Amino acid sequence: MDFVLELAKLIKYTPKLCLPQQECVNSPYNSFLYRSKDCHLCFSSSYLESCLYLDTASHNKDCVDGAFINHCELCYECLHCDSCYNSNFCQDCKNCTDCNFCFECQGCTNCFGCVGLRKKEFYIFNKKYSREEYRERLGELGEMPEGEIRKKMGGLRREFPHPAIHSMSCENVNGDYIKNSRNCFMCFHVENAEDCFYCYDEMVDVRDCVDCTHIQNCELCYNLMSASECYNVNSSWWITGSRDCEYCFCVQSATNCFGCVYMRHKEFHILNKPYAKDEYFKKVGELKDRLVEKGLHGKYLVMDAVELAKAL
Repeated sequence: MDFVLELAKLIKYTPKLCLPQQECVNSPYNSFLYRSKDCHLCFSSSYLESCLYLDTASHNKDCVDGAFINHCELCYECLHCDSCYNSNFCQDCKNCTDCNFCFECQGCTNCFGCVGLRKKEFYIFNKKYSREEYRERLGELGEMPEGEIRKKMGGLRREFPHPAIHSMSCENVNGDYIKNSRNCFMCFHVENAEDCFYCYDEMVDVRDCVDCTHIQNCELCYNLMSASECYNVNSSWWITGSRDCEYCFCVQSATNCFGCVYMRHKEFHILNKPYAKDEYFKKVGELKDRLVEKGLHGKYLVMDAVELAKAL
């Protein structure tokens, strides 16, 4: 049996969702969205409300055109921001309110075009103003072209120091944008991770995972993409609440499944066919031996099958 070909046939002919999402309300045009409501064109995000055009974001409300932002409200065109309110065109900012065009600021209020400030208020291009002067100057800045503002900010970014790597409460980590983690190598945008390697983007509450992206609450997983609450799931895509599965595509609440597509609450299945427990492990062992002989075992065969399915 050509395992990849059979998997490709299942992927092509098994009915499945066009836009994967889970527990969402009034959010029809989103993909990989989780527990959100009233959202439009948001991707790989969770816990959003009344948001538009967000990517890899979590716990936000009334935000538009942002990426990698968390716990923000009323923010526009922000990148890598956390716990900000009513702030626009900001990057790498945290706990900021009513700030615009700021970079790497924390705990600031009413700041414009500032770089690297901590717990400051009424600053414009890193210069202190009184409340009245700030309001007056802010009105004048409203007529300044955006390109000129960014050019002036570029000069400030070269003038004021800022961290090269963003990590907080970490031990023995390598990568960037890492929070509350330990023993992680080449990881990016991860939080509450331990003993992970080569993982990136929306990795939250994970342990002993390698080569994964966009997974939450997972352990002992390899080559996994878009998953939550999984244990020992490998080389699979879009899996939730499952364990001991391999080469699966769009599977939920499954145990001991191999090469299955769009199944729920199943156990001991191979290519969507049920097997007795002893027969299942024997058959899986045979399939793995063939994959090893061909040098395919451990590779991300799901995406190979997806490409092959296009030609069927």
